[in-house]
Amino acid sequence: MKKIITLILALVMSLSVLTGCGSSVADELTKFINEDMAVVNQNYLDITEEAGLWETFEDETLVLDSINNTMLPKVEENLNLLSKITLETDEVKALRSKFVEVMNAYKEGFVTMADALEKDDDAKMQEGAAIIDNGIAIFNEYGEDLNDLVEANGLAFEE
Repeated sequence: MKKIITLILALVMSLSVLTGCGSSVADELTKFINEDMAVVNQNYLDITEEAGLWETFEDETLVLDSINNTMLPKVEENLNLLSKITLETDEVKALRSKFVEVMNAYKEGFVTMADALEKDDDAKMQEGAAIIDNGIAIFNEYGEDLNDLVEANGLAFEE
């Protein structure tokens, strides 16, 4: 789990600035990453950091509180922000759609986990964790698609 979180943090942190030559896809992708996704990426980073804290929680009510007061509000905010991003190119629209899939998987997983914690249902908790794992897999696909689109458009991540 820590390896996944570290990978995700590195990807999100590296997405802060794109540079390269211009085209409609390249220009829109640059704006998407540098401007449109700035708060979304920060929220995602906050979600992963909060999930990393769960291992230190000694009481399951703290996890439930985290889900209800941090995770789900950040996910909802991201879904709202993503819905307001205006895009023209199919390539960048596909990236946004992939990130929406991630957030929807997280939402479903966190809701399932919260229900499991309230009912003390270990099987439902595992179901919620599996849904979150699927969201992580989709996020990894998003990262690969993003890298491919960056390369295809002659862009580069600035260090």
